[in-house]
Amino acid sequence: MNAPTTANNRVGYPDDTRLLIVNADDLGMAHATNAAITRAMSGGVLTSTTVMAPCPWALHALHALREAPQFPFALRQQHVATRLIRPDSC
Repeated sequence: MNAPTTANNRVGYPDDTRLLIVNADDLGMAHATNAAITRAMSGGVLTSTTVMAPCPWALHALHALREAPQFPFALRQQHVATRLIRPDSC
């Protein structure tokens, strides 16, 4: 059996198929954000989501994703500054 050669083949579509990926960023930002993204993914509006790790509702989001393994997601980590940087010091 030959290995898939294109991204379309890897996800089960012919080479000439045009795919639209609709990703919702900021999952974990707020409870309302989590609810809206989860509902949109359940309804087929969204294709994937990205969890923002340092956000206050990220753990809630990850628990929701554990309950819905069919939802593709990425984890976005970012540095959070703990002190202010003066503009004239850059």
